[in-house]
Order: sequence, then C-alpha cells, then structure tokens
Amino acid sequence: MAIRIEAPSVEELEQRAEESHVPGVVIVSDDEWYALFDDAVRNQMMMSGEEFIEHWNAGDYDVVADTAGHRHIIDLAMLIPSDRRKR
Repeated sequence: MAIRIEAPSVEELEQRAEESHVPGVVIVSDDEWYALFDDAVRNQMMMSGEEFIEHWNAGDYDVVADTAGHRHIIDLAMLIPSDRRKR
C-alpha cells in the first residue's frame, strides 16, 4: 500500500512564496507536486491521479480533450508529472 503524501495547503504555499529567494516562486518536492496533481484530478474528475494518467496515456481523452466542456482535461494533463507521462 502506497503512502499518500498530503498536498500543501494554499496558506502553506503562500507562506513559502513569501520566504522564497525568488519572490512568488515556490519549490515543491516531487511528492508534493504529485499530491497537488492528484487532488486536482480527484476534485475535477472523481478519480485518482494514477487513473487519469492511465487514461491519458492510453489515448482515451484524445477525442474530447480539446472540446468545449472538456477543457479541464488539458489543464489536468499539463499537471502530469513528467516522470509519469508516456514517452
């Protein structure tokens, strides 16, 4: 069973942005990025990030991804961590 990392809260990200060496830039770990992605997918698609990645990589969204009412699919696809995207 995989341990699910909790995504940082908006407040935590804002605090980290204030403390950043580059104003407004927040560096997140790979685990935090995946947790943010997974939360976004769960909120918008009612499935896990892994399920979304499997469907994306299989081409299941190719027909609808860039059509009205489905643009959130492209938004989520842009958040897929690069090490989990099909090459």
